[in-house]
Amino acid sequence: MILDENLSWKLHILNVCRKISMSIGIIYKSSFCLSAACLRTLYFSLVCHYLIYCTTVWGSSYETNLNNVITLQKKIMRIVSKVSFDAHTDIIFKEQHILKFNDIYRFQAAKFMLLFLKGLLLNTFRDKFALTNRINPYNTRNSSFNTEQTFDDFQYVFNVPQFFILLVEKFSIVRILVCLVKC
Repeated sequence: MILDENLSWKLHILNVCRKISMSIGIIYKSSFCLSAACLRTLYFSLVCHYLIYCTTVWGSSYETNLNNVITLQKKIMRIVSKVSFDAHTDIIFKEQHILKFNDIYRFQAAKFMLLFLKGLLLNTFRDKFALTNRINPYNTRNSSFNTEQTFDDFQYVFNVPQFFILLVEKFSIVRILVCLVKC
């Protein structure tokens, strides 16, 4: 993780893009002699871990910062699927059963919030979050669906969709995670 003074994550994202770009070269050169299944395995071994590692933290960066990551992931998916450089990637992601970067971020954030709501986070994080309705006594719109995190002068707000709250109340953690992966 590379931190900058503004927590924009620009330096970290540039570093991730640099590493993914090197992997694109390897996957592209391998695409002439390997099957699509082997290229998919290369994607998971060379690229996917860069997209998953601490995504909950840096995945909420500005869209302009994340565009390069998203573009590189699409480029890799075109190489893995052996389609033309201008093919639409929505179909490719579905056929390969691979999450797009934005979906990876949403999944990681949802998993983190699930652990928070179930009280399964480490003690370090447990004290840093509180539901908005526990902080604000007023009955405001969506008051029970936000979580606030405060570190000194910074305040981060995570929106938890209503359906997620209902899932937590009715189902076990394993069933919820399986449902999130299938979506």
